[in-house]
Amino acid sequence: MSIIVCRPKSLPLDKLAAAERRAIEINPENAMERRTVVRSPPGRRGGQRRIAVIVARKWPVTGVRLSVSFLDNPTAELRARILQHMNAWGEHANVRFSETNGIGKVRIARAKSPPDMAGYWSYVGTEILDAEEDEPTMNLEGFTMRVSEAEFRRVVRHEAGHTLGFDHEHLRSDIVKRIDREKAIKLFREEQHWTRKEVEDQVLTPLKKRSIMGTAESDPLSIMCYQLPESIMKDGKEVPGGDDINPTDFAFAKSLYPKAERHTTEPEPPIVAESTRVVEEASQTFELIVMDEFNSGSVAGRAPGEKPKFAQVFASYCGARVTSAMQLRADKNEPPTSFGKIIGVHERIKKYTNRQLGSLPSDADMIKFGGQLFDTLFQGDVRRLYDEARTRQKGRLDIILTSMIPWIAEKPWEFAYDEGRKSYLATEETHFVRNVLTNVPADQISHPDGPLRILVASAQPVGLAELSIDQEVAVIERGFAPLVESKLVEIETIARATPSSLHGRLSTGKYQVVHFIGHGIYDEERQEGSLIFVNEKGAEYPLGERSVREIFRGRRLSLVFLNSCESGRGGRSDFNKGVAQSLVAGGLPALVANQYSVLDSSATSFAQHFYWSLAQGMSLGQAAREARIAVNYLLHGEPIDWAVPVLYARDPNATLCDRPAIPMRTPATSVRASARRMTLAHKVRIAVWDMDNVFPGLDKTVEAMNRAQGIFGFELVDLSVPLGVWFFDEEDGIAYLWAEHLARRLQRMPMELGVDVLACLTRQWMRDDEWFNLYGWWPDGGKPPIIIHSVAGFDEIPPEGPETDRALANGLVSELAGFYGDVETHERGAKDCPMSFDESRDVAVIIGPQNFDASCRKTLKSMLGSKFDALDALLKTFT
Repeated sequence: MSIIVCRPKSLPLDKLAAAERRAIEINPENAMERRTVVRSPPGRRGGQRRIAVIVARKWPVTGVRLSVSFLDNPTAELRARILQHMNAWGEHANVRFSETNGIGKVRIARAKSPPDMAGYWSYVGTEILDAEEDEPTMNLEGFTMRVSEAEFRRVVRHEAGHTLGFDHEHLRSDIVKRIDREKAIKLFREEQHWTRKEVEDQVLTPLKKRSIMGTAESDPLSIMCYQLPESIMKDGKEVPGGDDINPTDFAFAKSLYPKAERHTTEPEPPIVAESTRVVEEASQTFELIVMDEFNSGSVAGRAPGEKPKFAQVFASYCGARVTSAMQLRADKNEPPTSFGKIIGVHERIKKYTNRQLGSLPSDADMIKFGGQLFDTLFQGDVRRLYDEARTRQKGRLDIILTSMIPWIAEKPWEFAYDEGRKSYLATEETHFVRNVLTNVPADQISHPDGPLRILVASAQPVGLAELSIDQEVAVIERGFAPLVESKLVEIETIARATPSSLHGRLSTGKYQVVHFIGHGIYDEERQEGSLIFVNEKGAEYPLGERSVREIFRGRRLSLVFLNSCESGRGGRSDFNKGVAQSLVAGGLPALVANQYSVLDSSATSFAQHFYWSLAQGMSLGQAAREARIAVNYLLHGEPIDWAVPVLYARDPNATLCDRPAIPMRTPATSVRASARRMTLAHKVRIAVWDMDNVFPGLDKTVEAMNRAQGIFGFELVDLSVPLGVWFFDEEDGIAYLWAEHLARRLQRMPMELGVDVLACLTRQWMRDDEWFNLYGWWPDGGKPPIIIHSVAGFDEIPPEGPETDRALANGLVSELAGFYGDVETHERGAKDCPMSFDESRDVAVIIGPQNFDASCRKTLKSMLGSKFDALDALLKTFT
């Protein structure tokens, strides 16, 4: 877990007297808290320092109402997101930050230079009133919409805490006394490039207990506390630090700034920044329709067999209507169009996702590809109208694309990249959605009285061996557990769905959403899309688009999520003959489908964030955009995963749920709150991800492992398998999960999950840069904090039971020992040692009792200490 680089800003010495008087006028209790601090003269980063005595800088007990302005013109979306996180303190305390068009009391910048202005910092409490009006009071270096949600929680809420008058929790004397002074100076010099004096000021100079968070004991999990690694602590025990406002923080803020008692049973309205209201109210639509093909100068159409050269593009916005010509092909001696390159990249992605061959385009190639899509779609008057729409844009802009030409409609326009604004249309300040040409009006959407009601239908085999119906239901429901536990959704599940079982459930009309997990195909000969169901004997049963439409339509559904490969593909002669397009054309209000063939687990993160956003009262367009943003920042690099799901919607502004009285500020997606509570007493958190839903009893396995020892706390998570992590062996026809590629893509995930290590369990064959058919992998040097365990080829291991529990415990012990000890396996020695290199892949050893041999025990015990004892206990958990 990385350190929050925060250095609270201090007023120059000549302003301290006036600031002290003002602080006491604002809150007389500030006079009761005086402390001595060391200050450097203005404009100097070292040299002689002076002593100053200052008072507390808290706001009035009647509450905090602070105006906020932004000094470097960030987007409306970014301003709203920053304010949302600042206002998280107002959940229990009388605190509100609101944007102003004038000069705010809080002035936020994102400066990267000069050095004394860069980084993350804020003046503390009432000191912001004495800062120069043309200078920031808070800095969030480099913050954009691409910064992860975890980083927003960790940094923006931390700095807002300083603005509310809270000092650093790690400066309590009982924590400072535990720090090895020279080791801390060395660490912060190497990690943060701080001088000795800066480390002394920010880490090693204790404050009085009463001047910090006002609680009897220090809180190492406070949002105001640095994470201090065990390597600099005298007792070898890490100070975990806080990654979000915790209950103690909320309680203290509430005690300082209590809310007035309400004399009504009505819920308190949510805190909504002024700029957020503007974004919600100012929705505008830019409609794009790719119309019929034609040839220039042709009056009576085109001659038989003649290929059309152009298509007409129609665009409308705020009453304006324009057309432009899209050139589809070039004649001899004419410059080629971009369609040849667009089709080439599209087919390359399709071959890779179909696990045929090749690799994904590079980040630079994808941006170039996106630019070609954008320039092809927006030409002439259509481009000018788009630029006018973006210039006028004050809130969100809905871009709705409909194509009457099937082969154009099936291209991945979600990747369109606006080079001038350096942004993809689908992830910035626009909501990019699809529609189809139809004369059938959309069904009305009705809002539920309670949580979102979802019917999950699975029509595919799950796991390595045959699972029972109950086991299959267990692994399906595990992916929805965080949302269900947060009371955002209610789900019912059909495992091995047949057409008749789904038909029977939908005929009740009680569901809003159907989430279909399975496979989709498109029959080129019949020119018809199908979904693959299961028949009464358990065999595959393809059902054509017409029958699918008849089952789904007229059931009061608001949304269908087809988590199946190529479910978004339409017909080449009649686009609406695809399953997704047929449902939307038949009147379904909204649908999500995949435009590439991917694992069903690849859409997990998108679905989790999409449903969470809908449950918060967001519109369909906004929910899809928020889900794409989440998928984007969760994966390292420039992933393309976010563009695989396609949203079809008649009205992108439609909502499926009313906005809750008190919105949930942190998405309940990957980690269940109950799982987190079970590991609070453990020192190291390990997220365990069943990538392929192989082990239905995994929750019981990790519970037993948590009870067996007190160091490693194991938490189940449900994530998405990223693209770009596969190697295809054309000779053997095997798709290998490439360990280094997966670890690189997932390197941000432990921080997002609030864990130390992510352990991935997979049934896929695995390789690394040197070896094939591995079943255990960890990185050299402990970075990134990802370990992987494969059960490919071990068909003897059942889905659950004692042998499975022992195999998983053995594997995780091996990988954790290798990760924390930074050691390799050994070829000689006892075969039942977890660190033994078993090239023969003997399943009896994998599922049998294991023990560290004498050499490994001696080496690892001296290196790992209490961690080794915990690993040793895990080996005995299931014996």
